[in-house]
Amino acid sequence: MITTIAELALGGLLASEASLRRLLHNHPKVNRLDPVVGWRPRPGLRFHYGREGSAPVSINAAGFRDIDHERSKPAGIRRIVVLGDSVVEAREVPIEETFWKQLESLLPTAPGERVEVMNFGVNGYSTAQSLLTLDRIALDYAPDLVIQVFFTGTDVTGNARVLGYHRDRPYFGLVNGRLRLLSVPGDAPGYRRRLWQDALRTRLYDLRLPQLVREVRVRARLFRQQKRYSGGPARPDLNHGIYRPPTDADWTEAWEVSEALIAEVAARATAGGAEFLLVICPNAPQVDPDPAVAPTLCRMLGIDRLDYPERRLEAFAARTGLPCLALAHGLGKAASAGERVFGDGVHLNRNGHRVAAAAIAEAVTALPAKLRPSPCRSASGRFASIP
Repeated sequence: MITTIAELALGGLLASEASLRRLLHNHPKVNRLDPVVGWRPRPGLRFHYGREGSAPVSINAAGFRDIDHERSKPAGIRRIVVLGDSVVEAREVPIEETFWKQLESLLPTAPGERVEVMNFGVNGYSTAQSLLTLDRIALDYAPDLVIQVFFTGTDVTGNARVLGYHRDRPYFGLVNGRLRLLSVPGDAPGYRRRLWQDALRTRLYDLRLPQLVREVRVRARLFRQQKRYSGGPARPDLNHGIYRPPTDADWTEAWEVSEALIAEVAARATAGGAEFLLVICPNAPQVDPDPAVAPTLCRMLGIDRLDYPERRLEAFAARTGLPCLALAHGLGKAASAGERVFGDGVHLNRNGHRVAAAAIAEAVTALPAKLRPSPCRSASGRFASIP
């Protein structure tokens, strides 16, 4: 009797698995652990993303949401590397509608030339992770331009252990005024055991039934969050401390480390023969088409305006001579015209990517060097280990 029940249960599970596969339900575990940078998407993965939009997503052989690219740069190609987090990875829209893919057709080219834009943005990345990704991988593709997208919603807190600690993130700090790599995930106690556990979870979530259970739980949590915060400017995904000057040592450290990381990304890009552009992406309340959202949030926080991140980073870029573009200007103009540029969460929608692409294309075209072709550089001087 027990055997019969077990056989029936197993048969039901197998039938359910087969049915879900026929229905093309596929929500696998996308990222795998990396001992230095923290995590990276699994190469060759293909799935459909539908939590905050709807789009097919493919991970290339290098482990990023993009098509495959030759490591050696072909003649007549001008390469742009884009760094950042989920705003750049942009699983919410089809790849051809991401701002970085649109750049390929928006930038002017000479006869016989072509622009190739390469995405190295990954969901949840901090600026520290962008720096290490540039240093370990992206520079090998000999870019002519490196664009660092800094998302004001999470990048400041994500760069500081004291504000946004994540056990799988690497962290930098300022030691005697100089940027220093303090820790990488692979050095934490028990990391080898966690690699094994992560591999097991990955295999589990390659099965459709566990995927379905997890997806139902995730969507239920997101629904509760949206219901709780609907109709109000406060958001669960934002630390409102980003809207005001630092009020304590933790925020002071977070901002100073963030600025030092941006400067180091620029220095590494320049050392690799590339130009650099800092792009500041605002968060949703800053460019909400509802004119009541920003004033209401300001009253809640006791401040006059929400643009402190942009003003601070633009001033930093001016002091250090770094080309800089604040997308809040273009996205805010679109929002003032009644256009929604963010989806239901924290990411740009199709319209937001279109506006961002046009603004970035204009900024890139105005760069003094006009994307000069650059030779490949060696990997010497990279962050190979913790100092």
